[in-house]
Amino acid sequence: MATVQFIAYQLRTATMGDPRQKDYPGLADPRADLHARCRVLADAMHATLKSPTYNPLAVKIFVAPEFFFRGGRAGAYDIGLISDINGIMDSYVSGPMFKNWIMFMGTAIGSLPGEDPDSMEVFNISLVRKGGVKVAGKVGPQGLASQDKDSVLIYKEYVSFVDFQGQQYGSDEFYSGPQAGQAHLKGKQVRLQGTSGGRDAGGSSTPVNVHGQTAYTKKGAAYTISEDSATGLGGGSIFQMGGFNFVTEICLDHLQKRARSARPKKTHFHIVTSCGMTPKYSVAATGGFFFLVDGMDYDPDQRVSLRLKRGPKKLEPQRNWDYVNMMDRANWKYQRTDGYKMFENGRGAVCLSQPYRMVV
Repeated sequence: MATVQFIAYQLRTATMGDPRQKDYPGLADPRADLHARCRVLADAMHATLKSPTYNPLAVKIFVAPEFFFRGGRAGAYDIGLISDINGIMDSYVSGPMFKNWIMFMGTAIGSLPGEDPDSMEVFNISLVRKGGVKVAGKVGPQGLASQDKDSVLIYKEYVSFVDFQGQQYGSDEFYSGPQAGQAHLKGKQVRLQGTSGGRDAGGSSTPVNVHGQTAYTKKGAAYTISEDSATGLGGGSIFQMGGFNFVTEICLDHLQKRARSARPKKTHFHIVTSCGMTPKYSVAATGGFFFLVDGMDYDPDQRVSLRLKRGPKKLEPQRNWDYVNMMDRANWKYQRTDGYKMFENGRGAVCLSQPYRMVV
């Protein structure tokens, strides 16, 4: 039986919610912003090693909140820039001290030009990787993750009314009506298009990628859509890494029960990275864990939730966290600033659980 320890990086990644605000917390230069956030993330991981609660022998499940890689002041990176994240992080976390870590590095926001000049296709991608190994070396021209499952991508399907700045922030009008899907991105108001194959930002289109549904290639060959991530590149929510079975949801996908519809088998860990979500259900097997880390820090009980599955419908909350203050300069190894230009409330804290024995 393995011993596992959960690590949450808790900091505010939410937008301000001001309908007049067009810019997002972040640096003006997207590439500089991405590198700085990688350094902040690396600092959090390295600071964890100094905690008295840290168990060097346990498998580590590290989770950062949704929107950690927000996209700089523009609110989204050009999609190609996201492919740099694993390569940058290789220089910080490929050493032997991270060999038993599985890292959920929040999500990264990317964009492509939309179907017309006033629209933009948005991508909200959860990047998951192993520590203790370089994962970027095998990246090919078609993908953002290595092909041997040392890293995985999960695409968010639903766009929420609190994901982006704009007049419809927090309003149901974001989902329907003449201004549906409108938001501020890259300094202007645009109509957001959800990721191809996901749900439309305005809620009007029929989903393309539905687990178990039959689809067809351009040449007419039939295939079955699946949430199982066979290569790590397809964006599905079910994957295997480090000998464990994972299900991962991003915020609103959890409310919409994306994972439940796929009916995964023997899930060791059900992970949710979010920004404005609370636990709704779990597909973890009995003896498995549900772990949610949220970037909307108004409610302490909402920020980090770790629950042990005791039975088919029984989730037992786990507490007793140790905290590492990331606003303490002694914990700044790579990024020597307080982070307020990128995160509204600075660099937050790392939360470590006690070690647990896996019984699944």
